[in-house]
Amino acid sequence: MHVTRSLPARFSFCVAVSSWLTVIGCRDTPPPAAPEPTKPEIARDAAGGDVIAAAAEAILRNGCASPDAVAPVPTWRSSAAPPFDVAIYTAHPDDEAMYAGGTMARLAAAQRRVAFVSMSHGEGGRLLERAADGGVEERRDYPRSHVVLVRDREVADAAARVGVTHAHLYPADANVDDAYTTSCSDALAHWQATLPGGLADALARLVADVRTRRPRVVVTLDPRDDPQASHHGHHKAVGVLAEAAARLAADARAVARGQPHVVEEVLSMAPRDVTADVVVPVDATKRVSMLEAYGSQFTREGLAVDPIAQRSVESFVVRWRAREAPISPERATLLALMSVSR
Repeated sequence: MHVTRSLPARFSFCVAVSSWLTVIGCRDTPPPAAPEPTKPEIARDAAGGDVIAAAAEAILRNGCASPDAVAPVPTWRSSAAPPFDVAIYTAHPDDEAMYAGGTMARLAAAQRRVAFVSMSHGEGGRLLERAADGGVEERRDYPRSHVVLVRDREVADAAARVGVTHAHLYPADANVDDAYTTSCSDALAHWQATLPGGLADALARLVADVRTRRPRVVVTLDPRDDPQASHHGHHKAVGVLAEAAARLAADARAVARGQPHVVEEVLSMAPRDVTADVVVPVDATKRVSMLEAYGSQFTREGLAVDPIAQRSVESFVVRWRAREAPISPERATLLALMSVSR
């Protein structure tokens, strides 16, 4: 491992890990969320009020703005060996494959324990089917129960292909995958109005999942956009919620299943026009193999010419690190270090 220069507490990401990893976007300032907020809104009840409900209210007010208004970056503390190294949170099955499938395959090959969690079952989408003439038909007339059956079978296959674990955050009848929008704020407002328990329940589920899996690293979608520049509001909104949950999971006042857990590092899948902190060279065939499991969403001929599916790297932005986390003397990102074969 090579480091271009010594990095103090206010570090710069100018690191190369082995011959296959390049960390770019060198900075002399820490990741965006690093400064300690002077008065986070969830601290309104120092005696221990409903911090998750308060965080949900702050998210509704702030939308996709800085998470510092929702919860502070936690301070690292040692704990028992976590059952998972990396947990990835996305909106729909297939998001994880398209945006981080190669990295997941690399992590699994390095004997790292990886889980990805889909907020929905993809129940609101369409299915592709082969027509009698060999063409492809888009079907939106199937009942949701059939769509869910197909999509659940596909996501299980995709996870098995690279040796990772998968779960859904909500049951299919919660109808998370409703009301397509390009607005993060509209997606959050819709979930607040339609999900049982609103955003507070979504945060509590995410906090419980983080506490149960106890990952060292959380990866999620970026609140600004995704690597495809699809502008999907669900993608942006999940990024907001997952990042907030990773912070809240460390707060003993947050009432959710599991013991408090400090995530050491949170990264987002870099939007197309955003300079990445970590660029991981990957085997595109591993990503494509995962995507081929989603036969109701992609065709082989389409994947063969899709530049996102065929790209040879996957890019990430460091959203924050736990304060005082002893990640490594070299200060390389944990995701990068974990991707190196043991």
